[in-house]
Amino acid sequence: MTAHSKTDGHDIYLDKDKVWRYTSSNEIVESKHVLMTCSLCKKRRAQVKLCKRRPYSGRGMVAVDNCISGLVQLLNNHGVHTLNSCCGHGTQPGEIWIEQDGKEIILKLNKKVK
Repeated sequence: MTAHSKTDGHDIYLDKDKVWRYTSSNEIVESKHVLMTCSLCKKRRAQVKLCKRRPYSGRGMVAVDNCISGLVQLLNNHGVHTLNSCCGHGTQPGEIWIEQDGKEIILKLNKKVK
């Protein structure tokens, strides 16, 4: 039985050697996963400056799928605290998770990002 999880909106799995890999590309999940290429837009993930540091990591910058990075940056520029995001990689509509008044809200994009 294979273990499955998510990291930054991407599906990952634990291989037979107990190494976490991205489901879409079989690339190894490392601390440098910010360089992973989006399977939809074929571009490396973009760095976005957050309006609020992540409490669990202290990070003020995060990697976001390039095709929605402008929208995620715009939200943060206006004080909307984003928690996670995924463009959907052409297989499903994208999502952006935000935190508002202590509640987690998922913004669903109308259609697949192209």
